[in-house]
Order: sequence, then C-alpha cells, then structure tokens
Amino acid sequence: MTNKRKTLLHIDPKNIVVSENFNSRCDFGDIEELANQIAKDGVLNPIHVRYDEYDPKKYILVDGERRYRAIMHNISNGINIDIVPALLVDNIDMKELYRIQIQANEGKNFNEYEYAIAYQHLISEGMTHQEICEHLNKKPWHINVCLAHLKRDEKVQELLKTDRITGVDVRHIYQAHKNPQEAVNVIMKLKDIADKQGEHKISLKNLKPSKEIKLNDSAFDKTTIAMDTVSIKNGLYKLMEYMNKVADHNKAKFSVGYIYNQLKEGKMITDILELNTNKKAE
Repeated sequence: MTNKRKTLLHIDPKNIVVSENFNSRCDFGDIEELANQIAKDGVLNPIHVRYDEYDPKKYILVDGERRYRAIMHNISNGINIDIVPALLVDNIDMKELYRIQIQANEGKNFNEYEYAIAYQHLISEGMTHQEICEHLNKKPWHINVCLAHLKRDEKVQELLKTDRITGVDVRHIYQAHKNPQEAVNVIMKLKDIADKQGEHKISLKNLKPSKEIKLNDSAFDKTTIAMDTVSIKNGLYKLMEYMNKVADHNKAKFSVGYIYNQLKEGKMITDILELNTNKKAE
C-alpha cells in the first residue's frame, strides 16, 4: 500500500499549477462570492498540492481549484495574497490522487457528468468498475449511467458540463427514443425554449411551452410519456410501501381503479387502505 504523507505548507499561489483536464469538476459556481469571503477572512481550508516533478519551485494542484480560482481572481483585482495554506500530498500515485479528488468533492454536488469524468480518470489508471465501487462506496448502476454520458452527442455533453440539464433528464429523454439523434433534437428544442424564457436550467418539469412553441410533435410525446412513466413507477413504489405498512395483503385486495376513485374523493391513502381492509374483514 502507498505510504501517504500530508505536510502543511504556506506557499505563494502564483507558484501553483493547474493541470489541464485533471479536475473532474466542470462548474465552479459563484467564484465572486467565494472571492469576497476569502478577501475578508482569508483561505480557511487548505488546498491540496503535490510537487511539480519538472520544476522544484512549482506545485501541482490536487484539490481546491474553486478556492484557487477565487484567490487568483482577488490577485487580478489588486488584492495582495502572498501565501496560502496548502497540504502537500507526497508519495502518492495518480489513482489515489483521483480518489482523493472525488472524495473531497462528495459534499459539493458533483453532477453525473462530473462523476463520469472522475470515473473515467480512475479507469484510465487501471481501476475496474468493481474496484471503483469498493473504494468509493458506489453502486455499479451509478458508474454505468454516468459513464454513458461520455458517449452522448457533443452538444448534449456541453449542456451537461455546464449544468444546464441534469443527467437524470438526459437519461429519461434518451430512454424514450430509440434513435439517439431524435433524443438530441428534443434536448436542443428544450434548450431553445429555456433560452427564449431566459432560463439557465433546462428541465422537462419546470419549462412551460410558450405560445410560439408547440410541444405536440411525436418526439415530445415520447419524452412526456417517458417522464410520466417514471412518475407513475415512483408513485406505485410508494403506494406498495404504504400498503405493506398499513394493509394485510392476505385479506385485502386493492385495484388501481378503486384507489384512484377514493383519492379523487379527497380521501387519504391510509384511510383508503384501512377502510378497504375493514370491509374485507367484515
């Protein structure tokens, strides 16, 4: 096993180098807000760096690029920042560096596309899907659905990269269309709608068609059906969960039509299940 050491240093931020394509994160959020906080309070959490093997005066950034960008933003605006705290990660291989990066960002809402890049980094270093699952406590399905985004159309990947559309919505749209190009066309139509409405986020749930834009073509119908299918499936799962808690399946048989009619009358699901059970027991 690799012997890992971390030493706290105070280094000149101008001596930090950001490796191209190393960071899995694509969207760094509001840099201005973080820059203001750093200007006021300083850098509270150390960034992670390693030695630059080609230049002994330089350090390669391992984790903390958002903080680094905020620091450099302040420097470019005339704020004097001579040193920043940094943890030197020494005697460590690239596989472990990528793993550190993923775990350091766990609480910062990696989107599915960013996870895909992170998983691809680990795979390129020789890790199998099973090893990724074991080391990062991830499910195989999560690795597979995230990696699938790297095979999407370039225009769709750009929207995922900039967090304009969620990986979940992209998956639902692709699942609804056997022809991948048809899925791309739907996503780009949704982008046009979002642009016209001044929305950054592309969402099947939030976007409403304008008078000029009609969503009644067959491609959108398939997408709508796919989204409805997911909602129905989730609803049925939840219904079965309630039924398991409230009702005795050996005594009570429930039809979807019966439950639907009772819900239309304004009754609570627990009341419906208990009422039906009582009727069967009489």
